[in-house]
Amino acid sequence: MRRHSRLLRYAGYFVLGMVLAGGLHGPLSAIGRLIFEADARAQFLEWIWGAPLAQAQVGACVPRDWVVNVQGVAKACIAVSNTAATVLGANGNRCGALVYNNSANGMSCTASVDGDPTTTAGMPIIGGASWTLGTEAKRAIKCIRLGGSDALACVAEWMP
Repeated sequence: MRRHSRLLRYAGYFVLGMVLAGGLHGPLSAIGRLIFEADARAQFLEWIWGAPLAQAQVGACVPRDWVVNVQGVAKACIAVSNTAATVLGANGNRCGALVYNNSANGMSCTASVDGDPTTTAGMPIIGGASWTLGTEAKRAIKCIRLGGSDALACVAEWMP
């Protein structure tokens, strides 16, 4: 019976988190949802196998912390102009990231393996939108503005 009560508790936390995360808006809702889901999955798997997740699932990236605007001066959002700006540095330990366009102006972004972004090549992020990346966010990300005015990239990274 004890195992069943733990299962119900973890399932309840997971469902509650999904409901609450679905009601949030803005760039942090994706981060909160990912961290909560990963933690709930880790707890559930610990219950199933009776071992910590690190032992049960080798190589999994379970986010435990997050940082913002590491590339920015004094942790401020990064100005994106007409030359490619690195908004997310390469980090092999990163579990995921969110690039949020905190301006009314569009920007285009690419991973380091794709070369520098241009106004026609890259992932366009309109003003007020975000680009959420999972474990593929280990590479550096560069962005360039679309149009005549600068954009402002705010970046959050979740770490193990």
